[in-house]
Order: sequence, then structure tokens, then C-alpha cells
Amino acid sequence: MIWIRRVWWALSRGTGLVAKDIGLSQAVADRAGEPLDLNPLLIALFQDGIARFGPRELSPKIIKRLEEATGLDVTAPGFPADKVDEEPEAQGAEVQPRS
Repeated sequence: MIWIRRVWWALSRGTGLVAKDIGLSQAVADRAGEPLDLNPLLIALFQDGIARFGPRELSPKIIKRLEEATGLDVTAPGFPADKVDEEPEAQGAEVQPRS
């Protein structure tokens, strides 16, 4: 369940970040011998999305793959055509684990 929450949080981020998170989840599951049924599909979807739209495109753009394949518009009324990240750029900080 934690993995699912992490993926949904990451969906508001760039496609490259989501792909990294999904890949890390797969690596952990592989080491533990636990199958993740949907993960290989998500990996393929995001790899294709990165190839089409770039790794810095916001991840909601992934639905565009379905819209292009079907000719449908699946956006909800009032949903903005483009999401804009208006947060100022900031340098990251290293997280130190507690001992």
C-alpha cells in the first residue's frame, strides 16, 4: 500500500521521476522475490511516455497516450489544458537517516 501511495504522489511530478520510483520499486520487489503484477506495465507506459514527451514532462501527460490512440478526450470539465509548476527553483537537500 505504501508503494501505491508513493506512485500517486509521484504522479504530480515529472515522468522521469515516476519512472525512477517505479524502477526502484521493481528492484526492491525483485530482491524480495515478490511479484508486482502491474509494475512491468507501468514501467513500459512511462518509458514510452518519456520517449514521446520527455522526462521532464509532468506525469499527467501520460494519459495523452490513450487519447492519441483512441481519438478521445478524457479530461474532466474544468481540468487545465497544461499544468504549470509555479514553485521557484530550489536546491535540494540531502536527507540524513537516523541511527
